Order: sequence, then structure tokens, then C-alpha cells
Amino acid sequence: RGNVKLLSVLVRFFDFNCGPVTRVLDVHSVPGETAEILTEYLLKSIDKWQLRDKVIALCADNASTNFFFSR
Repeated sequence: RGNVKLLSVLVRFFDFNCGPVTRVLDVHSVPGETAEILTEYLLKSIDKWQLRDKVIALCADNASTNFFFSR
């Protein structure tokens, strides 16, 4: 009721000049919390930043809806 659901997409990488770096790529307002919705919006960010072939790991909390990624 009036709540806004947000999905934050962050990236962490190693920069040889600075060391480990964390950046916020996107913050999406999402219409729900199903695995399908979260996957859709995460893949939008990955594709927007052309990272599909560069992602080597995913970290999420332990909610079961975070682990659908079947595409």
C-alpha cells in the first residue's frame, strides 16, 4: 500500500590504480518481487552496460526469489 519496491544493481571490480571499486549501475522501481521480475530488471542493467559476457558472480540476500536466473 503505497510502498515502492526498488532493485539496486551494483558492480564491483578491481582497478589497478585504485584497488577494489564498487559502483551503482542502476536503481529500478520494480512492480513486484518475483524471481521473474528481478531477473528481467537485472538483465536490463547487464545489457544496458554491455556486461553480459563479463559477469562472473552474483550476490544477493537469501530470499528464494533472488535465485531464478535461468536465462
